[in-house]
Amino acid sequence: MSGTAFLQLRDALQAALLAAPALAGGRVYAGRTRPIAQEEASAINLRLSDTQATHPVLQATDWRTVVIVECAARAAPGGPAADTAADALLADAHTRLHDFAAPGLGLLQVTDDATVEWDHDADDTAYTCATLRLTVVHRTPAATLQPWN
Repeated sequence: MSGTAFLQLRDALQAALLAAPALAGGRVYAGRTRPIAQEEASAINLRLSDTQATHPVLQATDWRTVVIVECAARAAPGGPAADTAADALLADAHTRLHDFAAPGLGLLQVTDDATVEWDHDADDTAYTCATLRLTVVHRTPAATLQPWN
């Protein structure tokens, strides 16, 4: 993997959501500006929000990185309501990421202080986005932004 520990963490979380059976029919994205394309019935988008470093101890820095997981859905004729579809994606994503483990990323824990924010819209079809905010604690060597191995 290349990039800093932060992008590697985001990409590993995306891979966890894409593991079989992939959530949202495999429509799991990283770093999208809009969580769902106009033609998609549902999708999940992961973004990094902010990261706080602790004071380095024993040549290591622990980071608290907030990851945004947008679980978005549109109502489809004959299908579930947008709220119901987004809620199901949210439940599946939370379950999948709660016990997330990724060797080689210096992962310490996914904290239990998650929050969820709901957003609704109804231009042409009803749309709901349940945004899950997770805090992931991970470690890097004090002098770099590469994951702790």
